[in-house]
Amino acid sequence: MRQSNKSVLILGGYGAAGAAIATLLGQRIDGTIVLAGRSLEKGRERAEQLDREAGVTGCFSARSFDVADAAQVRQCSP
Repeated sequence: MRQSNKSVLILGGYGAAGAAIATLLGQRIDGTIVLAGRSLEKGRERAEQLDREAGVTGCFSARSFDVADAAQVRQCSP
């Protein structure tokens, strides 16, 4: 079942496990999938790669995020 208008933040999203999760989500939702980690460059590279993959319809982007930074964690909290 496809879901639209969803936004998902994946911490460590550009690593092997995070990218696998992002790929599966990208095949199931028509929303935004944000790959987050300490390296914005690595996140952008992985987001671009996922955007090019066939069968993946999610919209990928990257964000610099460090869970050890309390201010960044508070900004992402609902």
